[in-house]
Amino acid sequence: ARVMLNEAAVEQLDLQRPVGAGLNWEGVGSVTVIGVVENFNVQNARAGLGPVVLRALQPGEWFRSVSVRLAAGASGGLSAVRSAWEEVLPDAPC
Repeated sequence: ARVMLNEAAVEQLDLQRPVGAGLNWEGVGSVTVIGVVENFNVQNARAGLGPVVLRALQPGEWFRSVSVRLAAGASGGLSAVRSAWEEVLPDAPC
């Protein structure tokens, strides 16, 4: 498998030459770093910029989580999200 790391992950892993480096990722196995991206917010600005590993989904794999932000007081927002989820993944809990 091939992965991309953000700068924070490169620093935490203390990789001097990250591109091409081989890593052992628990649960995935051996991976090769193919690139490094700038740090970006995964959660929110208050959470800070932590290490991130990006991996392409393999055939048959699905996202394990989805993050949705609704405006305060948005009428019907939650029901619209639930409806879309059930249309795409009818057998997965929402």
